[in-house]
Amino acid sequence: MPAQFILLVEDSLLNAKVIKALVSPAGFVVTIAGSAERAVECLEQFTPDLILMDMQLPGMSGLELTRLLKADLSKCRIPIIALTANDSSQDRQTMMDAGCVGLLSKPVRPAHFAAQLRAMFAVPDSPPPISVAGGEFNQAETTLLL
Repeated sequence: MPAQFILLVEDSLLNAKVIKALVSPAGFVVTIAGSAERAVECLEQFTPDLILMDMQLPGMSGLELTRLLKADLSKCRIPIIALTANDSSQDRQTMMDAGCVGLLSKPVRPAHFAAQLRAMFAVPDSPPPISVAGGEFNQAETTLLL
């Protein structure tokens, strides 16, 4: 399988390094953007296969950036997965309404993280959201929960 390109939008360098270390051995190529503004610059240079978006960014939030990208015809088809510690049902619904196809709760579970991302790539264009509970994938659910 060819490498999959991920844009990781995460303001915590430590979190970004941990996530990159977890997924790189599985064949993912990760570009890190430390802010929404830097993510926009990256997206002018290349189109990733997936965006992992921290929702709590300084300046423009991840939620705002997600809405901006989903309104852009050249970027609206890039799947976006929210990274957040705020995973109440209301927060989840807000993120899904903004255009996220899934949600990864922080802190991430290292043992399953790469496999869960790989499952996202196996889903066809315009995927229904996926739920992960106890390591089992259930496409009937509405969010990707880790």
